[in-house]
Amino acid sequence: MATVTATAQAYQAGSTTSSKWIGYSHSTIRTVRYQFTTDSNGATSISFSFQGPTNPSGSSTAASINWYVTTDATSHASAGASSTKNGTCSASYNSSTYAWTISVSNGAVKLLPNTTYYLWLFPNHSSSNYYLTINKSWATNMSITLGGSYKPCTLTFSQGTGTNLEVTKDGSTISSGSTVYPGDIIKVWYNASTGYTNATCSVSSVGSIGNGGTFTVSTNHTITTSASVLSYSLSISAGTGSTITVNRTSSPLKGAATGSISNGDTVYYNDVLKITFKANTGYNISTHTVNNSAFTSDNSHTVTANVSVVSTATVKSYKLNISAGNGSSITVNRTSSPKQGADIGILSDGATIYYSDVLKIIFDASLGYKIDIHTVNDSVFTSGDSHTVKSAVSIVATASLNGIAHLYANSEYVTGLCWIYANGQWYSCIPYLYSGGKWNICV
Repeated sequence: MATVTATAQAYQAGSTTSSKWIGYSHSTIRTVRYQFTTDSNGATSISFSFQGPTNPSGSSTAASINWYVTTDATSHASAGASSTKNGTCSASYNSSTYAWTISVSNGAVKLLPNTTYYLWLFPNHSSSNYYLTINKSWATNMSITLGGSYKPCTLTFSQGTGTNLEVTKDGSTISSGSTVYPGDIIKVWYNASTGYTNATCSVSSVGSIGNGGTFTVSTNHTITTSASVLSYSLSISAGTGSTITVNRTSSPLKGAATGSISNGDTVYYNDVLKITFKANTGYNISTHTVNNSAFTSDNSHTVTANVSVVSTATVKSYKLNISAGNGSSITVNRTSSPKQGADIGILSDGATIYYSDVLKIIFDASLGYKIDIHTVNDSVFTSGDSHTVKSAVSIVATASLNGIAHLYANSEYVTGLCWIYANGQWYSCIPYLYSGGKWNICV
């Protein structure tokens, strides 16, 4: 609380006068102005009291008096009942002094520190002949008691990344660093920017505040907003025979680590992902999608939602070519295959075979023949061995006659082979007959 001394100046019909009257004198309005200066605290309440007349002119009761505090030295020089006011004074009769006491107790004001103010006293009644004479002992000076504090306060913004913030006072937008005063009502609007979520706001000395909420200034305040970067899940599904590599090359909002990331990892709004699809050996990529849309390998995808990366592959297929010459036969038996649903068993010329199929290959010569050539893809191949498919397969066999003779026995001809015993061992031979001037093979 602080007590200041106020000095009086009277006005009659808007001009200064030496008489200290408040009211009307023959329809001429009279007001009194008290000048004072606040201390370093300012004030939010005012109290004052002065002794009025023992017998107000024209009435046996005290006239009603309005009061108003302003920095304007002339605003209420001729103020009447309809003029701007802070309030109306109370009047009480003191039987010991036979006079009226006019007073205000804790009237609400907003007074800045170290500032000159004027307390105006003016009539709250009509222009009929009612007026109040201030006792001469009180006419020049009056003690005024000031309460509370009304110091300028600073409003500071701490606007977090990814938030939008607007602050208003009395419907007008104000900026960080603005000067406000105790009792001012501040309204706060905020939300999350694109790519962010869960915006929050707090006010120092107040606490959390909702979007569109208000608070009353009581001291210096800092308004702080924050938000989180939107996060999403990365799903990587690489089918058999395919490989997917996802490399985060930048994370402008979250600042997440760059480099290779895996299925189930968290990605963030505006992350940039370089996505590579590869087929394993023996496969061809058949599907390569990001979020169900075809995606070119080694291109980049910018995250705005959950990311699903999918690839599938098919086993490479080839054609089987079997070429068995006269007197020879080739048997190809597929014993295993990576291709789901591929037939296991004997294959024919022209059959479809797959990468990593295992083929057991057998070469045979017909009776009276011997195998001359037995190759797989132009390389000699041992009958009964297995070949693992890596490309198209060409199997070739040729045979030549190997000494056939026909013998008549038991009333029929039977086929036999001709052998000659020489040097202690048997040799297969081919019989020839001389006929028509040349040797002819006997078959």
